[in-house]
Amino acid sequence: MTAISGNPGWVKIYIDCLSEQADLISAVLEDSGALSVSTLVSDSKRTGVEALYSPDFEGLPSVQAEVEKFRSKDQNFQVTQTLLADRDWVGESQQNLEPVEVGQYLRIIAPWHDISEDDRMSIIINPGTSFGTGHHETTWLCAKLLSGLELKGCSVIDYGCGSGVLAIAALQLGAEFAWGIDIDPDALTDSRDNAVLNGVDGKYRCSLPAELPNSFQADIVVANIFADALVGLSDELIRLTRPNGWLILSGILQSQISQVCNAFAHAFSFSVEYLGDWGALVGQREENSN
Repeated sequence: MTAISGNPGWVKIYIDCLSEQADLISAVLEDSGALSVSTLVSDSKRTGVEALYSPDFEGLPSVQAEVEKFRSKDQNFQVTQTLLADRDWVGESQQNLEPVEVGQYLRIIAPWHDISEDDRMSIIINPGTSFGTGHHETTWLCAKLLSGLELKGCSVIDYGCGSGVLAIAALQLGAEFAWGIDIDPDALTDSRDNAVLNGVDGKYRCSLPAELPNSFQADIVVANIFADALVGLSDELIRLTRPNGWLILSGILQSQISQVCNAFAHAFSFSVEYLGDWGALVGQREENSN
């Protein structure tokens, strides 16, 4: 893959990969700051993944490095970067972004979608640079598991909040307060803006991890990040969950479920829900666990 330096214009990255790797590659691209990510299935074994980056995006070298890690397991792995002519690429990609229905109670929409007059609550998410529009399986799984908990009057921590979609969904479902945590300042800005869009900014706060008070614990903690990060943060996520509180974890491939469960086994017994190649865990913290 030829490196592109500076900010020459809109960039499209197309990756021809094994179908079993497509979901994880899509998640990497979404998390990196792509404005849109789409998959095109060519056959049962290979899939094309396409991502669009804006002219002012400065992280292409890091994206290139992350993507190249998948080459070792795929001898036919190919990556193509294309400079695009000046068009409204964001607008064109947004036109293809459909509302997402989650369980019986939620619908995740963009600001230009109409709010349907039915029993579902509409969560408005502006698809900017942060992960979390509801289209990825892990976000959908977390939102579905949240909707199955009793949230009225609860406090919630969304660890790795991205767009803030899960914290906002919890607030719309009755939570009293939500705190979003992310290491990306742009994600914190996006999540605040989305909280305003949904009229829940008075109940929402977000910050870097170091700014969360040491004594703070929540009734419900949700973390939709990669499996290795969940394992590394296991002690912190357990500490943040009140005894008898609930923990929801995703960003986990099916093959990684046991690894993550083992890291939390002294405090949680999890139920697992799957969607595609991905899984999500939900469990209640044991009262006397450390």
